[in-house]
Amino acid sequence: AFLARITIHPWDREAAEAHARIRAAAKRLGRSAGAFDVMIAAHAEALGITLVTSDAAIKSLKIENLKTVSW
Repeated sequence: AFLARITIHPWDREAAEAHARIRAAAKRLGRSAGAFDVMIAAHAEALGITLVTSDAAIKSLKIENLKTVSW
């Protein structure tokens, strides 16, 4: 049997600040994505980890410090 280890990271101040920064930048640029999609992207950005996604809306936000890999 294959057992995977999963680490759950809390939604913290850095994630909330990244979320606010990303939402404000998206609004300025006239771009949008779903609320939860932006939260997931902000959390990944705050943690400095790569987000694996096929979500075109997230990619269209062009989040400066977010690394993505297409799924």
